Amino acid sequence: PGNLEGSVMTTEGQGRGYGFALATVLIAAGTVVVGLQNFLLFHTLVELLTVVVGFSVFVLAWNSRSRLDSDFIPFLGLTYLVVAFLDLLHALAYKGMGVFPGADANLPTQVWIAARYVESTALALSPWMLRRRSQGFGMFVGSLAVLALVLSSIFYWEIFPDCYLEPGGLTPFKVASEFVICGILGLAVVRYVRLRGAFHPQIQRLLVASIVLTIGSELLFTFYVSVYGISNLAGHVLKAASFLLIYQTVISSGIRKPFELLYRNLQKEKEVLRREVETRVRAEQEKERVNVLLARKNAELEEFAQVVSHDLKTPMVAIAGFTKLLHRRLDSAPRETLRGYLDAVGQAVERMQELVASILALARVGAPLGAPERLRIRQKLDGIREDLRAYLEEHGAEIVVCEPLHEAYGDRVRVRQVFQNLIVNAVENRGEAAPRIEIRSSREEGFIAYQVLDNGRGIPVEEREGIFDAYHTLRPEGEGSGLGLAIVRKVVEAHGGQVEVDSAGPDRGSAFRFTLPDGLSSD
Repeated sequence: PGNLEGSVMTTEGQGRGYGFALATVLIAAGTVVVGLQNFLLFHTLVELLTVVVGFSVFVLAWNSRSRLDSDFIPFLGLTYLVVAFLDLLHALAYKGMGVFPGADANLPTQVWIAARYVESTALALSPWMLRRRSQGFGMFVGSLAVLALVLSSIFYWEIFPDCYLEPGGLTPFKVASEFVICGILGLAVVRYVRLRGAFHPQIQRLLVASIVLTIGSELLFTFYVSVYGISNLAGHVLKAASFLLIYQTVISSGIRKPFELLYRNLQKEKEVLRREVETRVRAEQEKERVNVLLARKNAELEEFAQVVSHDLKTPMVAIAGFTKLLHRRLDSAPRETLRGYLDAVGQAVERMQELVASILALARVGAPLGAPERLRIRQKLDGIREDLRAYLEEHGAEIVVCEPLHEAYGDRVRVRQVFQNLIVNAVENRGEAAPRIEIRSSREEGFIAYQVLDNGRGIPVEEREGIFDAYHTLRPEGEGSGLGLAIVRKVVEAHGGQVEVDSAGPDRGSAFRFTLPDGLSSD
């Protein structure tokens, strides 16, 4: 039903538009015929038509100002009141009318130019009235003052420049004024086009078309020689058409479609208000969610402080180990070997900086993991082995990577943490034999399962349940923070995986198993 109603209204609007266009063409044709037979009668009819339209626009605009939400329409009405009065004087003063004895063609031309200056300037300024709302008294007084100044400059002070002189015709001031007026009207067109959202599309088109016709009229008035000439006739036809478009815009549209009159500031304000309410509701919901998250994160702040200390320890161990090697072999080792130690120290520093940035990001409230990417696990393990080379050599530790080594999908920095923490955990909990750490992988449905096996002291059955809790450690008091495996669980679960441990018993090693998203299924 809504679509049918809209279609009917559109059809009716189009029918009225076509009817108005046809009536305009017929009126223009009729006036042209009259003008060819009797120019003075033609001129009088055209000017009286524009006067009636101007006064009608004022009557509607002024009496509807209390129902409007800006000063645009009242300002337009007052403008055409002043213009209509000046056009009436122009018609009465026209050559052959005899209303002003002794007056020549200069007087009506002066009044014409004054009226066009008022009209063009007001149309250029009118868009700024869309944001103003007043009772209109000040605008009314201002309009009367403008009219009084114009009339005084022409009739009383006689300081208005000459516009038509016998026998030379149009003066340079008059011709220049027509071009200036066209420029002002051009600015008004640009302004109206840019304000397309503030007007109903049909009304905007009518306004722009009216101004364009006025520009055409003014251009025709720049080169006529006789006040009865063909260019003068054509200019008046365009002027009449432009006023009829103003009539269609303000009178017809204002009566038939009062809620779509020229601009829709009220509707826009309602839409802005609705969006603001929705935004505030969403903000309140987000605030509640963040408060819950804050409560949980605040409880983890102390743990994160310990995490920072623990995770920075490994690259610092690498730096310390290579520094010792440098000190011990500084005088005997080849330069390339020393350069390799320095490169390893630099890489450890870079890893430490990367780790700090990642941990600080996780410490922020609600901070997610880094952007997931395909993980080159072998490269990660090679990097860990290089960073921990001095540490591993010191304890005689060996890392064995079993093929095939599948690639997972996740945060490269945090996953590297998982492997690094498990390797360090294996070395720290070594048995009598030199540490041997074996890394395996297998593909499961949607995940890659990794195993980190060692030949260390193993984990008693009663300790396995709490092995991933923060601060839980099997080492003597004062050794280790008990956060390494807690970090492993936190990172793995953040990726949607699981972690578990198995051990055959004391001195029989441990097998840590964890899952990460499958890189192939995630691509």
